[in-house]
Amino acid sequence: RGAPSAGGGGGDVPPPSASDPASPPSDPVIRRVRHGDPRVRHAALIALSGTVYGPSLSSSSSASEGGAAGGRASDPSLLRAVSERLLDSDVPTAIAAAGCLANYAASGAGAGEVSDGGAGGEMDVAGEVTAPILLQRVTRSLSSLEEMTASHRDQIAEDAAIPKSQSNETAGNRAKTAFERSWPKTHEQWTLLSLSLLTLAGLVENFPRVLERTGTAALPGLLAVLPLAGATGGLVRAAKESAGDGGDGSIDAGPADDAASHASRALHSLLDENPRLVSSMPVSVPDAAGGNRAPSLSSASAGLGSAASDPGAGDACRLHASGALLA
Repeated sequence: RGAPSAGGGGGDVPPPSASDPASPPSDPVIRRVRHGDPRVRHAALIALSGTVYGPSLSSSSSASEGGAAGGRASDPSLLRAVSERLLDSDVPTAIAAAGCLANYAASGAGAGEVSDGGAGGEMDVAGEVTAPILLQRVTRSLSSLEEMTASHRDQIAEDAAIPKSQSNETAGNRAKTAFERSWPKTHEQWTLLSLSLLTLAGLVENFPRVLERTGTAALPGLLAVLPLAGATGGLVRAAKESAGDGGDGSIDAGPADDAASHASRALHSLLDENPRLVSSMPVSVPDAAGGNRAPSLSSASAGLGSAASDPGAGDACRLHASGALLA
């Protein structure tokens, strides 16, 4: 693990002050989640992923069925603190937070409860804090992965130019290629994005208020995942072919494939459950418009159609992309 960070929150989201009612200073779990040392934050979130936000939570349909753990998972202060860590500068910590939230979103814990309008309720946190942070996480991960993908293209070209006599003398005695050396960071970023998209899909499906609030803000990022994941799969195949029998088997596009499946699932649910969203989308938008504005029906249909017909995409990705098209 890396050295402790300098800041008190250790990430891009500053922790609330001690006077903030959403951050009880006496709660030791929240203090650890917001600790200045990334090792402490990571350990706290790993512990939560096996207890409060463990897999058993996602098998329950409500907080009441989940017992004490389900009730604690819906605690607004804890949910807010864990959500903040999605933007943690320490990627393993952000991954651990995304794992916790993916189980929470899948469980729908507290989603059936009607909020009394009070600030800080779990429905408010899911819609006003968790979902917007997830969209920021998706945007940041996409930006990082786009840069990594461009770099990988150059690396594969450079690796391919190295004579086999220099790069692949024997399968057991071979220096790693530039692609292989840099791939772990890319794999890590795809894992973070995949879990974030899994969380977003669960929130859209199980939390009606998140569905209402998310709207068009989620569409650009979700649609952008599909071609990028496809490009990553192509690069991985090219890298494996270049390595030949000398490859060490450490390169796989699993997290990218999973991210594409989760993105298409989120799109399917978002469009299927929100017909007003489809009707609000313009038929076409000039490419120069750019930004995070709502995509046009024509561009969204083209992207989903490509994913649905891509033989390299997984079955779940093609299925949900087809469902989104029908919506």
